[in-house]
Parts: sequence; structure tokens; C-alpha cells
Amino acid sequence: MRVFIGIKLPDALKLNIKPFSESVLSCVNTNELIAVDNCHITLEFLGEIEDVESLIHQLRSVFFHPFTVSVGSPKTFDKGTHKIIYLPVISDEIQLLRQKVLSSIEKPYIPVNTYTPHITLFRKAFMIKPLSDLDFNASFEVDAFDLFLSHRVAGKLTYTVLHSFPLKRIV
Repeated sequence: MRVFIGIKLPDALKLNIKPFSESVLSCVNTNELIAVDNCHITLEFLGEIEDVESLIHQLRSVFFHPFTVSVGSPKTFDKGTHKIIYLPVISDEIQLLRQKVLSSIEKPYIPVNTYTPHITLFRKAFMIKPLSDLDFNASFEVDAFDLFLSHRVAGKLTYTVLHSFPLKRIV
């Protein structure tokens, strides 16, 4: 199974992202809009994993508290001739959660060294005008992280939560 560890977005945030993504279309030339139901924050892409049950068992050992993240205005990653457009996620705790998650699992893959928490809006965009006029600001509480399956359903890339791992307040 092709899997990754991430954070599912709350429905209220998805409702704000959908019209905002449509406003970004005035700045780009693309047909690679991410379906709002697929929007998430990746902690780590693992790729093909055979023993998902073992991975779930390992991830159950992660203990971390709920925390709030902020989501900012759109930015871009360079990807050769095109750009990836994303909303930055600002939080020190998300970096710490990621470290705990990575230290809990066996590593049959090579983790990414640089990590920029973000929500991807467009995978392959060509800029028409700067994004600087567009403003987005939101925050939400992260109360779980998830193991996602990345697969195709009726030819469309789909991310399905296989297992959710609640975060708990330590008293």
C-alpha cells in the first residue's frame, strides 16, 4: 500500500480553502487544483509499505498533546518550470510531533531532511501574476494525526484515512 502520515483538515477550514483556491486561479495557469477533500498536512510520505498493521502498532506509541496551528497566505515551491502553490502552516509543535512520529517507526524509507509544513493547493502551476495580493489567515486545533492511503478511485487520486491517532492532553 502507498501510504503517508499526515493531519486531516477540519471541515470548516476546507470550506474556507475551496473559495480561496478558486480566487488563486486568477494568478495562475493550471489544471492541477487539489480537490479540497484531499487537502491535508503531510508529516511524512512513506511510499509503498507492506506491513501496515505493524506500522499502525508503531504509531500507537506516539504520545503528544493537542495544539493549534496557523495557516497563512499562499506561497510557492519551485518545481522546475512550474510552481507548487501552498498555504504555509505555522507551528513549532507540528515539527515536534513529526519528530516523535518519525522516531516511533522503523525506517524502510529515507525521510525528507527539510520539512516545510503546508497545505498544497495546486501541484503544477504557471504564474500569471504574483500571489502577494491574496490573503489567507486561519487557525485550528490539531487533535489527531492520521495514516493515509494514497490511491486512485475512478481514475482520481484519493487520500483515504486508514487509521487515526488521537492526541491527548497530558495531565
